[in-house]
Amino acid sequence: WDRLIELLEDSGIKDVNYKLTGYINEGIRSTMLNKVKFISQMGGKSDFKKMVKSLKDLSSKIYLDGSVQFQYRTNLFEGFFSYRDAARFVSDELCKLYEYSDIWYGQDKDKDYYYLLNQTLREKCADVFANKSVKYGVDGVSYEDIGNIVSSDFNKRHLTTRGASKNSQIQKLKE
Repeated sequence: WDRLIELLEDSGIKDVNYKLTGYINEGIRSTMLNKVKFISQMGGKSDFKKMVKSLKDLSSKIYLDGSVQFQYRTNLFEGFFSYRDAARFVSDELCKLYEYSDIWYGQDKDKDYYYLLNQTLREKCADVFANKSVKYGVDGVSYEDIGNIVSSDFNKRHLTTRGASKNSQIQKLKE
């Protein structure tokens, strides 16, 4: 990537904002961002740090993209436990979501499902993601799903309204 960006700058394409999607936590359908782990196929953490360092003197900016509201892969070893970490519908069922078919517009249960995280965990993941991104020297972060979805959580232990969720998202974007 760094060589490609340098070539673009040399050819006169300057002041571009690059959003790097799929670099962390198993790719585009990432695991929750309670930690940031770079994908080895993309060069891993060391190559990412080298790339960011080599691009510091250019006019372009690098933003690391991540999703903080969803958990696509359920793996206890990654720290996700659905009964504790997922938001709940008003029926008290876990917010287990499915993608919709582009053909018949219904839930496609043959595709991967994912969970909506509870508000406390969403805020924690946003903080971890932002802090790690600063540590790696990128120009900023791109939250893939903040501002895109405003949801409530009907878990009796930590009830969250849509209004509280909206206010939390606005605060995270300001930070």
